[in-house]
Amino acid sequence: MGRLWFEDGQDAPLYHSELQQAALSMLTARRAMQGALPPNLTHDVALGIMLTLYLAEPSGATIKSLADEATLPASSVARWLSSLVSERLITIGDDAARLTAFGSERMDDLLTRVVRSQRTLMGWDQH
Repeated sequence: MGRLWFEDGQDAPLYHSELQQAALSMLTARRAMQGALPPNLTHDVALGIMLTLYLAEPSGATIKSLADEATLPASSVARWLSSLVSERLITIGDDAARLTAFGSERMDDLLTRVVRSQRTLMGWDQH
């Protein structure tokens, strides 16, 4: 059944599988935008890294796979990873990055907000 993310106690909780689907949808949409506009207008490296790591839980992802996903050199991705480490969102060890408990919690919150906004947009919100 998967772990539940309890948002605010007022709405029905979302299953982790729903949040994973939202993360995958966001990554897929980001890939679809590539080439339509200049990369600096559609490329949020930190968010892409966080989404990729969320989907890779609990094993994490290698620096190379994160660089491949971001379509950037590993040195550029390393700078972003350093920034995410300083925010306590990820850890890096043995050439792999992983979300911290705090990072996973923040991603659960972000993805819950995305799912809820889409449900509202589609008229599927629960009241």
